[in-house]
Amino acid sequence: QIPDDSMEPHLVIKENYLRRFLEVIAISVCTALLIFQVQFNLMDYLSKPTVLRVSLLPNNVIRLPSVSVCPYPPFRPDRLIEFGADVTGSYMEVENNLASLKGIQKDLKVSHLWTEAGWSLGQVIDTVTLQNSSIRFNSSTTISPNWYRSYSPLGPCFTFIPPPRETSIIIHLVDTPYIKPCTLGITNCETLEKHCNLSCGYEDYLKYMFHAHDKAFLYFHDSATVSRPKSESEDDVITFTKNVFRGKFVVVELEKEAGLRSQVHLVDKSMLGESCNSDGTYSVGECYLQEQKVSIENTLGCTPVEVNVFNSSLNATCSAPYHILRMAALEKHVEGNCTSKCKSKAWHHDITDIWMSKFTIFLTTSSNDIRKEEEVETYPLSQLISDTGGSLGLFLSISALFGLNFVVKCIHHLSYKKLARKDPHFGTVMKLIGVLLLLATSFVHCLEVLKLYMTQPQQTSAKVSSTPVNMCSSINDSIVRRLASRTLGCKTLESPYNDKLTRCLLLDALNEVTHVALFLNLEDLPFCNETQLQNVVYEYIIPSEIIMAATSPKRMKKCQANIKDTRAVHMPDHSKPVTYVDINYSYYPMDLIQMFCSFGGVIGLYFGVSVYGGLDFVAGYFHSGKESKLHTYICYIRWTIKLLLLILSFCFIFYIITKFIVYKAFTASVMSRGTSESKPLTLIICRWPPLDFNYINKALSLNLSESVLLKMTKHKRISKVIKELELLQGNWNTSLENLWKEASWKVQDIISIYAAYLKNGQTLWDDCEVGDHCADRWPRIMTMLNHCISWETTGLNSTLSKILFTFPRDVEKRDVFDFTPQIYFAVGHEGDPLLLSSMIAKKPFERVIASIKSVSYKSLSSIVGEEHSQNRTYSECVNHCIYQIISRSYNCYLPYMPQTFTEIPCNQSVYGKIHKYYKGLHILGDDWDGTEDSVDTYWQGLHHLRECYISCRHLHVNFYEWSVERIPDPYPSIEVHFPNDDSLTLKETNLYTVSQLISDIGGLAGLTVGLSLLMLLKNIIPVVVNGHYFKKR
Repeated sequence: QIPDDSMEPHLVIKENYLRRFLEVIAISVCTALLIFQVQFNLMDYLSKPTVLRVSLLPNNVIRLPSVSVCPYPPFRPDRLIEFGADVTGSYMEVENNLASLKGIQKDLKVSHLWTEAGWSLGQVIDTVTLQNSSIRFNSSTTISPNWYRSYSPLGPCFTFIPPPRETSIIIHLVDTPYIKPCTLGITNCETLEKHCNLSCGYEDYLKYMFHAHDKAFLYFHDSATVSRPKSESEDDVITFTKNVFRGKFVVVELEKEAGLRSQVHLVDKSMLGESCNSDGTYSVGECYLQEQKVSIENTLGCTPVEVNVFNSSLNATCSAPYHILRMAALEKHVEGNCTSKCKSKAWHHDITDIWMSKFTIFLTTSSNDIRKEEEVETYPLSQLISDTGGSLGLFLSISALFGLNFVVKCIHHLSYKKLARKDPHFGTVMKLIGVLLLLATSFVHCLEVLKLYMTQPQQTSAKVSSTPVNMCSSINDSIVRRLASRTLGCKTLESPYNDKLTRCLLLDALNEVTHVALFLNLEDLPFCNETQLQNVVYEYIIPSEIIMAATSPKRMKKCQANIKDTRAVHMPDHSKPVTYVDINYSYYPMDLIQMFCSFGGVIGLYFGVSVYGGLDFVAGYFHSGKESKLHTYICYIRWTIKLLLLILSFCFIFYIITKFIVYKAFTASVMSRGTSESKPLTLIICRWPPLDFNYINKALSLNLSESVLLKMTKHKRISKVIKELELLQGNWNTSLENLWKEASWKVQDIISIYAAYLKNGQTLWDDCEVGDHCADRWPRIMTMLNHCISWETTGLNSTLSKILFTFPRDVEKRDVFDFTPQIYFAVGHEGDPLLLSSMIAKKPFERVIASIKSVSYKSLSSIVGEEHSQNRTYSECVNHCIYQIISRSYNCYLPYMPQTFTEIPCNQSVYGKIHKYYKGLHILGDDWDGTEDSVDTYWQGLHHLRECYISCRHLHVNFYEWSVERIPDPYPSIEVHFPNDDSLTLKETNLYTVSQLISDIGGLAGLTVGLSLLMLLKNIIPVVVNGHYFKKR
């Protein structure tokens, strides 16, 4: 059929309208996709955290940081008496008068009091022990090399600048006064000559003893490079004080009965973002002293002593000893807003208490190298710009050069027509300037991308692989496998020696890197086996600061000395496929293809050109306008290269897409979580055995008195106690639940005195052995250890610093139980059931100092299990799992189990058959000697317990670990330190997201062939439109 010519113009018009309509839709769709893609890239940039890169650099000259010792009392009492201090009355009144400087003229200058009434060097420092020498001072020593006078708000001090090349220094302080008894000028003494050679009374002796050095305030400075004072003149001392307190410092209170160890390492730190100050003249110390001054003035109403108020009078400053004590208490709670310097090289202190050495300071290095710490962006700004360029090229094929042409045309046609007529080259000049700027910018950007690729750190990664396990590999391999266990979702079977050594190293590093608490207890993880091998490979890049902390040479040496070499290995069954964690010590985040993708994004962003277009430009340059054999050859070569380039680009795109699908790379970053998200904690204390045997003897007519136990040999006593507790032999008619309730210990049987120390300096304490009033504060709680007592921190969670417990003397009966641990304690969230694995044992005649380390774990992917939808916590899930095992096995419930309508309480005969693991008798892995327990039953119970841990691991989010120090003490106690205001969260981060994948595809496509979605749509639209109208015709 011949078409009607009269209809052709109408069809052409409609065809043009349809084509333009479809082009507008294509541009709108591509623009919307571009906006979404750039938005995703920006969200990735904002959400990706900075990670810490740690490396060690050689340190040619080692010089330990300075330390300032400020004794308390700060002034000699005999000198205060000479200044007019009132020393009449009882020794308590004398102490109060001296602490308030009563009787001393208030118009006396601070400088006069602090210089004339202060102690001499020999009256404060007893001995300084270096590596190859020891210096002992006498009471008349006033000056010594490396010791210099200085002044702090907490009193007159002596600053020690260590000599070079010393890596271990011990400073012993004087703990007895250098004021002779009976020389305080007191005339109303009694004639009792008990403690004095002169005719002086006991009261005068107490006054004398009250002025002993009972504590000292220590300033651990971050630098030793302080210019020494030229002389002992006051002007030089004041200048020296300004210099020594200019840097950052840590203030610690040293008690007379304890010692302090500061392990230091030199840190070269480089920080990013707004949390640091880049001003070279900025001083953290000066900023902190100013913050401290404001806090003290608002609280105490006086000005702390500083060098600029040194000539002020006493009544205008906080110079009295009781002011200094109150300032020391406020020191711990000054909320300073001082930021760190962005780049600094300073000493970092890891300070711990030492209870075996009194009034002693240990200053040692943890490493002789310089620890270089750099905050590195996992998604830097240059990469964001490159990805934006790749997105623009992928969707719209527009660039900065395209925008420059558009702007020049607009200027040429609108604002500068007259100017352009006068100078026809105006637009060309503007365009040339813009092109030069784009060339310079793109060149710098490409150099930044190249620098990012060339300077990327060599990191350590781990992934699950189907290779036979080697349990006797190096200890570094064991540490890496353990640190990757939580992200990979499984743990490896290690040799007993490596397992113990790894745990020791991580436990010792707990104070330095708190988030190693996640890897100390792995009972909730299954062993790596073939079930962990999936189509997707998960590779975890381990933060370098954890590896550096765990593999410290001194820490390694310490743990190797404490652990015996038990290399007997129980090899796994190799008849089944086993797996282990494959380790790569040379992992680099960016590969060569990703770098080319970034280059493509840069070139596409600025110029919108590609290799494809470059080939056409070169071919056109050789084209002379006439057909020739040369031109034909060039066309063949051009199209061959284009075809190869197209194939290569598709191969690269296929590679990065496949890599994205089958390979996932993760790392982890640490972020702080405030107290607003923290929940009240519960402290639980249990006494073992959990029942009062005197009550059981009376109620059940048993012959189980202490006299009977003492007649047995030691190794049979525990066996007898456990056996009787399991079987509960005798004729009795009460229920097991009532027996447990009546025979359980009361609060006064477990705790003698407890004292809760708050961060504001207050103390809440009570004597539980007097009356029953502690029962309200310490209610009973049912656990797998039977009846225990608990204390909730509701209302005190953010202000509680520590709790101290002492125990009744009968808890320490070592002759009966032969050093069996008799007190267990744990801390968990309020309302969560207790897990035996989280309990700490206190042995008889032992003082336990335990600090809680709280860490949360935030995984990218959670395991969806049966319990996930029931809104349970991890401990609730584990206990419920155990209850179900007991219920299915014995068709009854124990008193600490939730009762159901289909179950009955476990009676006497059934209770004897239940395994110790489910009754709380097999505690913390200890073996009770002499108990009749089959190996099969033991491992069966352990297997069930592990299965419960594993099935609930998707709920394991909050981790609590203990940093425990045990000290022999005739007066046993437990001191529990609670976490700081901010707890840590270890958050997994995906290193390669979907938006980055799309940007890389765009950058690669733009660099090679110059294709874009808009270009494809524009080429498709005419075909669609012409085909539609051809059919219509």
